[in-house]
Amino acid sequence: MKLKQIKLSGFKSFVDPTSISFPSNLSAVVGPNGCGKSNVIDAVKWVMGESSARNLRSESMADVVFKGSASRKPVSRASVELFFENHDGRIGGEYSEYSEISVRRTVELDGQSNYYLNSTSCRRRDITDVFLGTGLGSRSYAIIEQDMISRLVSSKPEEMRSYIEEVAGISRYLERRKETESRIKRTRENLARLDDLRDEVDRILLKLKQQAKAAEKYTEFRHQEKITKGLVGAFKWKNIKGKLLLHEEYIRDHQIKMEEVNTVKVSSDTEILKLRSQNIELQTQMDKIQQKFYEAGAEILRKEQELNAQKEQNKQINLEIDQITESLKAKSDESKILSIEKDNLLVSMEAMTPEIEKLGSDDTENHLRSEGPKELLLEWDELLSKLNDLISKSLIINATFEKGLIEELKAPDINSLKKEVNSVSEELSSLKSVPMHLIEKTNSLLRKSSEDNKAQKENILYKTKEFANMQAKLATTNTNLHFLNTDIKNLSSKLDSLESTMQKLSAPVESIKQQLNLKLEERLTVEKSLSKVRKDIDMNHDFIRSKERTKTEREQEADNYRQKLEDLRLELQAYKIEQETIKKNINEQELDVGDLLTMLKEDSSEESLNSDLERIERSIARLGAINLAAVEESSQEEQRKERLDQQYAELIQALEMLEEAIKKIDKETKTTFKDTFDLLNQHLSKIFPKLFGGGHAQLTMLGDDLLSSGVGIIASPPGKRNSSVSQLSGGEKALTAIALVFSFFELNPSPFCMLDEVDAPLDDLNTMRFISLVEDMAKKVQFIYITHNKISMEKSDHLMGVTMQEPGVSKLVSVDIEEADKIIRPG
Repeated sequence: MKLKQIKLSGFKSFVDPTSISFPSNLSAVVGPNGCGKSNVIDAVKWVMGESSARNLRSESMADVVFKGSASRKPVSRASVELFFENHDGRIGGEYSEYSEISVRRTVELDGQSNYYLNSTSCRRRDITDVFLGTGLGSRSYAIIEQDMISRLVSSKPEEMRSYIEEVAGISRYLERRKETESRIKRTRENLARLDDLRDEVDRILLKLKQQAKAAEKYTEFRHQEKITKGLVGAFKWKNIKGKLLLHEEYIRDHQIKMEEVNTVKVSSDTEILKLRSQNIELQTQMDKIQQKFYEAGAEILRKEQELNAQKEQNKQINLEIDQITESLKAKSDESKILSIEKDNLLVSMEAMTPEIEKLGSDDTENHLRSEGPKELLLEWDELLSKLNDLISKSLIINATFEKGLIEELKAPDINSLKKEVNSVSEELSSLKSVPMHLIEKTNSLLRKSSEDNKAQKENILYKTKEFANMQAKLATTNTNLHFLNTDIKNLSSKLDSLESTMQKLSAPVESIKQQLNLKLEERLTVEKSLSKVRKDIDMNHDFIRSKERTKTEREQEADNYRQKLEDLRLELQAYKIEQETIKKNINEQELDVGDLLTMLKEDSSEESLNSDLERIERSIARLGAINLAAVEESSQEEQRKERLDQQYAELIQALEMLEEAIKKIDKETKTTFKDTFDLLNQHLSKIFPKLFGGGHAQLTMLGDDLLSSGVGIIASPPGKRNSSVSQLSGGEKALTAIALVFSFFELNPSPFCMLDEVDAPLDDLNTMRFISLVEDMAKKVQFIYITHNKISMEKSDHLMGVTMQEPGVSKLVSVDIEEADKIIRPG
């Protein structure tokens, strides 16, 4: 372990950031007086925890910050950082595994210092603890200044002992012993205070126990009072719970009823909607049925009009048929009469014919022989022939007419027949006078006949006249009968035609009647459907009104139930609040309602509980003033006493452990100190003669107690008797101190040693001896020394110069002697 580098910034005269490296174990710092060489040692001491500004050649800790110069402004902060190699792991503890350790300290103008280990903020004590036992420290023997030489050899026995303790490595034990003693002292002080506290607690406990008895009674009464109040509350809570249950039952019943009412209301709404929907459907259906009804009515009207037309036509035909029938009846009656007359005439003529034939047989030939009768006969034959022709024509016309009726002749043919009938009628009319003429002509002819035949002839004439009249009458009757028959046939044909027409018309009429009946039935059906739909609509309207009334009634009923339910809920809420208030009050008394209910007796009443409560309150009043905290305070004091007794026992045990540790530390310290003391004397007896060229020196114990006795030094240079150090010269003191320090290094070498002009009081010979010893010791100890001595300068491996080119500001110039020597002496 050695000091690798120092970084300074703003520290005393090193205002600029300066890095000082120590590449070898023998480095010298040179420079004129006042250039700031000693500031390097002050920087190391300051970082290692020096807290005295006087030991840093300053009046206050803030003086280590650069104050400025003629050309430089002051700075507000000083910082120094040391870098140590730790390859051998000499620094123990948590930093033993680090190959490099950095220690830094900063200070502000206000004097606030901060320490850092490996850039981590720490305490000053952490710094000192890290280097305990290594020989390093702000006031260790590893840093030797000019005034320290005289102080080392002239130090008090106790100070000399501290150096030896550091060499022995028992400083950490002593530090622990010191801490242990401090703990023992504090423990004894704590024990004394504990004794006082225990006595005080005993006195307080005695008083509190007396108060606690009264407080216990009071507490017991209060507990009984609390329980009784709780029972009163529980009794009320129970009664309220019964009311709550009853109200909840009422509420459930009302809710059920309200739900039933709401269900009915909802059902009514649904049914109303359904009925309204059905009503709309029925209305639509009624509209359709009405449309059908109107259509059926229109169709019936049309059929009725058609039927009326047919009826009117039938009526006209019937009237015509009636007229024809009456005419036909009259014609038939007349025809029957004519037929009878014809038959009578034929009978008469048949009866008269033989008579005429008989009357005329005698005179027939005479009559026939005359011209008159022949002409008259011819005229009668011509008349008969014409009558026969007319009869034939009449028969033909009649046949034609009958055929025309059957074949439905057209108007021109009918007109032609009418003309022929008219022609026949005219001819008949023209022949009406012929028979009378012939009769008169016959009568005349007969008058001319003989008187003999006059009667016969008159008879024949009469008979003939009668026969002629009969024939004429027969011809007329035949003609009339023929015409009547023709008219009858015509009328019959017409009647048949009309009846046929009537028959033909009866079928459409029946069809129309059937259709009309169907339409009437259909309209009746539609009317029934319409009536049914209207009835259904009216019923739906009635149902809707009924349901709406029911809904309104149910809504009113629901409102009533809701209002009643709301009232019940408010009452229930009031009971719940009252119950919760009672329960809260009970819980505030740290009681449980369930437990209190189990404590209630069956025959308990609010009056009996209140009576018990009044009795307990009277008992509490008789107790008077009570320290309610006595029981708790007594308990606390007892707990406190237990803790104090426990602490007392722990302190006794700790004191015993500390005393045992002190004994163990003392034993180890004595052994280590004695061994170190003896070894130091051995090394001192070897090194002292080397420096002085003879003589001897030794350390002496100034007492019998190895733990506390001081240490003195006796030095006898060559040619001198044993004398005290105070009688030595300055050079002898310096050599003696160096011998002692090197003895320390032989036994417990510190990582480095800093010497500040230690060789100043030595002459050249002693300097040679000193520097030779330093060279030997440099094999295991790093030496950094400040010197003005040329011999010392020559022996250094690395030479650093401190200059002050700028007033008040130190600069560093380093020279590697070995490298320079190689340049001067190559090969």
